[in-house]
Amino acid sequence: MGLFSSASQTAMTNTLSAKKTMQTVFDETVNATERNRIMRLSEFFAAPLSTFDGADDADLLTWFDTHFPPVKNIGAGPLPGASRNFWSSKNAYSKWREVVRRRIRSTLGLIDAKKALRERIDGWTPFLALLENLSKDQGPVHPATFGAIRTFSDRARAEGIDPMDLIPDVVPMFLDKMPEHTRHASVLALKALNRHRIFPQIAAFLPEDFDTDYLIPTARTPVPEAVRKMITDMVETARYDLSTYDDVSESSSENFNAKTAEAYRAALIALARAAQDTGEVDLASLNCLDTLFETHVRIPTIRHLINLSEKDDGISLRTVADYVRIIAQIGKANGLKTKKWLKKPEEKPAPAGRARGWGKDVPKEPNLLRKTYSQPLRCAHVSPAARALPGASERYPCDRQTSDRFATAQCTASCHLCRILRAGNPWRRIAERQRIGCAV
Repeated sequence: MGLFSSASQTAMTNTLSAKKTMQTVFDETVNATERNRIMRLSEFFAAPLSTFDGADDADLLTWFDTHFPPVKNIGAGPLPGASRNFWSSKNAYSKWREVVRRRIRSTLGLIDAKKALRERIDGWTPFLALLENLSKDQGPVHPATFGAIRTFSDRARAEGIDPMDLIPDVVPMFLDKMPEHTRHASVLALKALNRHRIFPQIAAFLPEDFDTDYLIPTARTPVPEAVRKMITDMVETARYDLSTYDDVSESSSENFNAKTAEAYRAALIALARAAQDTGEVDLASLNCLDTLFETHVRIPTIRHLINLSEKDDGISLRTVADYVRIIAQIGKANGLKTKKWLKKPEEKPAPAGRARGWGKDVPKEPNLLRKTYSQPLRCAHVSPAARALPGASERYPCDRQTSDRFATAQCTASCHLCRILRAGNPWRRIAERQRIGCAV
């Protein structure tokens, strides 16, 4: 929603008027450029500014964020009004949104409320002063980390929460009141505090038992320590090349470093957890990891990981593809058969008959593609009755088969054009599926 949660804004704006319209925002704006940008709202909706006062008991800022989300939330999707080409670019939309949103916050009194909130003397005041000093001159606290913690403190102050109140009985309920993106940013700030509490001066402002382990989702299947130890042993076996053992130094050369070994252990842990989730393996009674590499386990576990990537549960399809490669590599180094894990998918046979070669000679250069794509679809879907009319041979010089072939060539050309103009991005997920499709 913005800087503060809905509950925080309610606490800070309870003395403000209940409803203010975009006309009020326009009237309180002095800068001519900013007034022009506010007027674009009237052009966008083709309605007077006085009609925009929020909806369903939501304040004006919530209404604006709903209709005009930030670019990072839109992602690859279209901008508001994209069908009318209302914005020249995403950059222009982002700048317009920043200006109008700032003017709305000023009219609602949120900027003054934030300023008053930061001038408050409470438990956060000396703590933030300490963190600010530690963020200067390349100190142990990164300036961006300090900014995230200060933003989190604004939300906490609005709820009357001091640093000493950051205990498991208070924080979860506090986070549940926030929108999703605000909750995520707050969790990152809490984890940053947990990392920096190794400094005594920082730990002095936090509860003695301050720990953010309770923020980790508990829905994930636990992996027993015995299984984790077997995974570590398997990774260590693959890490060292025993053929290079030197009896003088009593050491072998490394195939990968310790940091890479951590990533490899994470891949095997994900495999073990997926095997437990699918019911193929009971981790509590597992005494050998060879079972995880068997076919009846491999297929459902990788399908389960793919399903998690589709549901956006913290793992991407590219990560799944990397896990498959890593698991095959570690298994092979431990003497297991993993050929099927990396088997390339078979190519589909070329189409037979007249369909063969319809798009074979389509040019790959953008200029030639545009020329091919811009040619009209002549003779497409011409009925036999129309062909029987006088002069039809001149008006429709080709038969149905030729027109269909020409239409197919145009479609193929447009696909090649998209690949060139988008630098292959539309095909990325397809490529990732091809990398792991052979394993399932």
